[in-house]
Amino acid sequence: MKQISYFHAGPITLAIVAFVVVSSTASASPDSILGSASDYSVLGINGAITNLSSGPLRINGNVGEGDNSQLNFSGGGQIIGEVDYASSATLNTGGNTISGGTHQTNFSPIEQSVQNLVNYANSLSPTQTFSSITSPMTLVGDGGQNVISITNDIHLSGGNLTLSGSASDVFIFQIKGTMELSGNTDIILTGGLTPNNVVWDFIGSGSQFQTSGQSDTAGIFLAPQRVININGGVHDSEFISGVTLSFQSNPVLLQPTPEPSSLALLAFGAGGIIIALRRLRKVA
Repeated sequence: MKQISYFHAGPITLAIVAFVVVSSTASASPDSILGSASDYSVLGINGAITNLSSGPLRINGNVGEGDNSQLNFSGGGQIIGEVDYASSATLNTGGNTISGGTHQTNFSPIEQSVQNLVNYANSLSPTQTFSSITSPMTLVGDGGQNVISITNDIHLSGGNLTLSGSASDVFIFQIKGTMELSGNTDIILTGGLTPNNVVWDFIGSGSQFQTSGQSDTAGIFLAPQRVININGGVHDSEFISGVTLSFQSNPVLLQPTPEPSSLALLAFGAGGIIIALRRLRKVA
C-alpha cells in the first residue's frame, strides 16, 4: 500500500501480476490480488456515491473515486491521506481537510483488480458453512486459507466475532445475506492474523452492510453491488462498493495493517496508535 504518514506502507502490485496470481495459485493473498486497489481505506467504483459526514470523522488513509463515481465530503472531517479520482468522477469536498491533496488517476486497472478479487473469492469452495451467525463466536484458522460460507445473515449485537489465526492464515467470508453489527460488537483478530488477509465478500446484490453503536471492524469489505453504511466505531478496514458508501457518527478509519514484512517497520508507532484509538472510542 502507499505510504501514509500515520500508519503503514505495503507493496503495490500491478493488476496484471494480480491476475497471474489468481490464475496460478491455489491460495493467494487478498492484498496481492487487489494490487494498487489495496491503497485505499474507502474505494468507490463503477459509479458509486461516497458520503463522508459529521465533523470528527477521520480517515487515516486514502479515498478512491473510480469511473463516474462521486465524493460528497461535508461536516469538517479529515482525510489524512489523498483522494484519487477518475477523470469522470465528481468531487464535492466543501473545503474539508484532505492532507494529501487530490490526484486524477487511471482507475481501469484498479477496478479490474477489484473484479479479480471478486472472481477469486466467489470461486472458492467453502471449508466451513454456516446458515447464519447471530451470537458471539470464535473461528480458528488452520494455518492456510479458510473459506467461510454464510448462506443467510451475520447479525451481531453486543457480542464479538473473533478470528484467530497466524500471519499465514487467510479468512474469506462468502456472504449471501446481509451483515449487521451493533451495540459495541467488534470484529477481533488474534494470533497475528492481519486485516489484509480477511475478506468479507458480499455476493451479488442484496441488503446493505451496516454498523452502529461504536462497533469496530477489521478486514477488506468487498461489496461491489451492495450499500455500505458505517456509523461510528474504529475500522482497520478497506471498504469497497459500487453503489453507496456512507460514513457518519464520527467513525475513525485506519489503513488496514500491513503484512508482517512491512509491519515490523511500524509496529511500535502505528500499533500503539491503533490500540489507543480503539480504547478511546470504547470509553466514549
